[in-house]
Amino acid sequence: MPKPAKNRPEGALPPPTLTTHARRHVGPTSRVGASHDRQLGDVGPDSHAVGIVGSSPIVSKSAGALRETSRLVNRGSVGTYGPKKNLIFPLFSRVDTWRERPGIVADGMEALLAEFAEVNALAAGRHQVTHNVTSLRRFIRCQGIHAPGQITRPAICRHLGELLKLGLSPKTVRNHHGAICLFCRFLMDHGGLSGNPSTGIQQAKAEKKPPLYLDEAECARALEIAREKGLYAEVALAVNTGMRMNELRLLKWGDVDLDRRVLLVRKSKSKRPRTIPLNRKAIIALRFQRRRTGRFLHVFAGGRGNCAFGRGTWGRNHPRRTNWWATEALTPLRAKIGKFSQMPKGSVGRGWHLLRHTFATRAVRAGIPIYQLSKWLGHAHVTTTEIYAHLGQGYDELIERL
Repeated sequence: MPKPAKNRPEGALPPPTLTTHARRHVGPTSRVGASHDRQLGDVGPDSHAVGIVGSSPIVSKSAGALRETSRLVNRGSVGTYGPKKNLIFPLFSRVDTWRERPGIVADGMEALLAEFAEVNALAAGRHQVTHNVTSLRRFIRCQGIHAPGQITRPAICRHLGELLKLGLSPKTVRNHHGAICLFCRFLMDHGGLSGNPSTGIQQAKAEKKPPLYLDEAECARALEIAREKGLYAEVALAVNTGMRMNELRLLKWGDVDLDRRVLLVRKSKSKRPRTIPLNRKAIIALRFQRRRTGRFLHVFAGGRGNCAFGRGTWGRNHPRRTNWWATEALTPLRAKIGKFSQMPKGSVGRGWHLLRHTFATRAVRAGIPIYQLSKWLGHAHVTTTEIYAHLGQGYDELIERL
């Protein structure tokens, strides 16, 4: 029988029993979680957790998921594609637990984050909510927040300033601020906060810089390196279609029609499918790739590969892992072409976005209308595509009137 807590509210359930390793992550012995028993109440062994905030209890259905995730942490198998696919959002990951943490997030705040994810999953989608929860966990951990009442305007301003000092772009910092705003609204709706401390915080506008792209010589050099390292189809398709990294990774042969010279992108950032025409170079790259992986479901099938040595064995009927695309595949390109290292840090797939910028720049200079290019790139608004418009402008004879 668990020992009764001194300050446990009457009728509250005892805390769940965790293993020694899991207790290091989520137990009351952690630095931030040391006082969560008296601040937020206890998480019971049933499927509900009650956190006391003022006089209003906040009921969460995530205690069972919390214990299950703690078990997966012990096994090291937490992840989006982990064995427990019935878990909507993993509450912990090994990387996130140990990175940039002055302390561990208390159990009560984790329960609130899980409840926040469940409430917002339908409206925002799983991918966006996962990003928001990651940003919120970083804010809670770095500012040492134990209870909703400690989320104050000075703490938010301090956190956003620290993110800027770490080198994050103003746009990324605004995304973090937006996640905090949503969480504060959620807490207000559930009685955790009387007001929203995140409103009215002024932030610097993001500096608009011209997109980085490869010139013709650098593009030819990138294709040459890719051919040497067994990456020709991947790089050639990115340069000639402007597809994002994840769109390339998830592309299936069933969505490629070489006879009609088009391919269908089913899952895109804008949440809308789009059709991209294929030029002669893209057709050659796909025909080459079909000889390698045509018997599999995905165009770029998974398996084992090492771009540093120019060899790979792609024989698995699942998409290639994200880490390969984001790091291993780009290693030989970064070593020979400096612009790949100049892309903004902190976002997965930025090197592949350089090839996307290259496609858009070449299309504008070839005279393709901005509206048509916007549809090919999958931009939700044509104003996003207009950043490439000035790159297609050349000499104008009107200047001679001066």
